[in-house]
Amino acid sequence: MKINLSLLSFLFIASLFTILSCKKDDDPARPQGNCQLVKAIYFDGNGDPGDSLEYTYTGDLVTQISNADGFGVLEYDNNN
Repeated sequence: MKINLSLLSFLFIASLFTILSCKKDDDPARPQGNCQLVKAIYFDGNGDPGDSLEYTYTGDLVTQISNADGFGVLEYDNNN
């Protein structure tokens, strides 16, 4: 039992240090780099694809969201 308790303590401490040592992003809402989400697939409760959305960008802003049923246009005023 003592070996199991020591192993459990070691795993807990190692996990704690790993979590605390992870680098935090300066602004998690805005990822760095050139990445843009172009398609999202939504899954139902069984894990099967239920729906999807495709995103169209103008510069860094999403300007259109579309799927099989139609689309929506997003308009911005003063970058908001």
